Order: sequence, then structure tokens, then C-alpha cells
Amino acid sequence: ISCAVFTGIAGLPIATATDNCPPAIVTLEALIDATNTCNVGTITRTFLATDASGNTSECTQIITITNSDPLVLGDIVFPADITLNNCTTTDPNVAGQTTVNTQNATCANVTITHTDVVTGSDCNFIINRTWRVVDSCQLNNAGAGIFTDVQVINVNDNQAPVIAGYADITVNTGCTGTTGVVDFNMAGISFTDCSDTIIITNNSPFATNPNSGDVSGNYPEGVYNIIITATDECGNTSMDTFTLTVTFNTTPTIICHKIFVSI
Repeated sequence: ISCAVFTGIAGLPIATATDNCPPAIVTLEALIDATNTCNVGTITRTFLATDASGNTSECTQIITITNSDPLVLGDIVFPADITLNNCTTTDPNVAGQTTVNTQNATCANVTITHTDVVTGSDCNFIINRTWRVVDSCQLNNAGAGIFTDVQVINVNDNQAPVIAGYADITVNTGCTGTTGVVDFNMAGISFTDCSDTIIITNNSPFATNPNSGDVSGNYPEGVYNIIITATDECGNTSMDTFTLTVTFNTTPTIICHKIFVSI
């Protein structure tokens, strides 16, 4: 019987018996079910027939359920090796899934699993992802029905931080001396990266804190080309440049003119 049409032991016909002294009663004496989860294998049934005089006769039936076209390696597509950026998830939805076509198999009951072995550093590492496809319709002591493949996923962090929000700006300090306080507004400025740590610096000679993106400080009047540098923990660096113009209030100038009046 093909596993594609086998509906279970309950659907099998019972044995019958004939006798010259009817009736002959048939009973199922023993049943040995040696099938797997897909009912592929053998079922052995032993029947006992007893007539009205107590005479008995026994017979044994062996039913073989076959899987004539089982799942084969050609029905499975394992994902190819791939290189990803560290900012990208290594989830199979991105790195690749294993797919199985069961349409050509007479019977198939498939489970797909994977395990990862990771080697390398946080910035550059390799995932050896072992995919395992198990068809329980073929499982036996010889290991049939198990298909494996190793997918190599290279993960590299070569993406620099993203600096956003800086723009050219003019600041009037309201001062009339040699220097004035610039209180730089950091609203709307952001630094994003895959790494947990970003080192931020600025090249302003007058910034209170050169190890930040805030260029606030005491500035002389003038125009300054400011460079902001962001470096992640993997050594990737990006820069952004903007112009800071610092102006002071102008001290009024009094001009006196001599006027001669003739009388």
C-alpha cells in the first residue's frame, strides 16, 4: 500500500473464515505496528478463526506501506553563502532561508532547523550556520531522511557613523570685547552607528570640550570652519563640516564736525 493512500489501521479490512460447521468466528490475536510517523513500514496481524466445535485455525498477514518517491536532496534549496554588514541582522529572513519542495514526494513530513557557530571579533566575524532538514517519513536506523548543509555568513563592520543636523550658522555674542560666549545649540543633531560606542571630536580651537560634538566656548569675532569627526569602535570614521560665524555688537563711533559761523 502506498503511504499516500493509507488511512490507518482502522481502515484495514478484517479477516474472514469459512467452515463446514458454521459459524466461524474470527478474532484478532496479535498486532505488531512497525511503522514510522508517516505510517511507512510494516503492520503484522495475526487472526484466529474458531468454529462451532472449537476447532481453530490461525493466519498471519503482513501489510507493507511504502514511500515510493521519498524526498531527495534535489527537492531542497539551501541558502547560499553571504556577506553582511554588521548593521544588518543575521536572521534567516535576511541571510537566507532553506526551502523544501514536497510536491514530488509521495509522503513527506519535514522539519527545518539550524544551529550557529560564531568565530571572530565583534567587528568582523563568521557564522557557520548548519541547516538540518529532517523528513520523518524516511527516518530509520541508517540515518535516511536527514539532509544537512553549512551556510557561511561573513559579517563585517565597515560602515561609518552617520552625522546629521549640522548646518552653517551665525552667532552674535552681544559682546563688544575681544571674545564672546558661543552657546551652541545641539538640538536636531544626531550620531548613529551599529557600534555601542562612538567617539566624537571637533577641531575648534575655542571649544570648551573638543571631545564632543558641542562646539560651545569663548570665541573671538571671526569665521571658523568646524570639522566634526565620529569614529566607531571598529575604527570606521566619518566627518561633517560647517561654518560658524561669530559676530560682536559694534561700538558706536561719534564723529564731530567743526562748524564756523560768521556774525
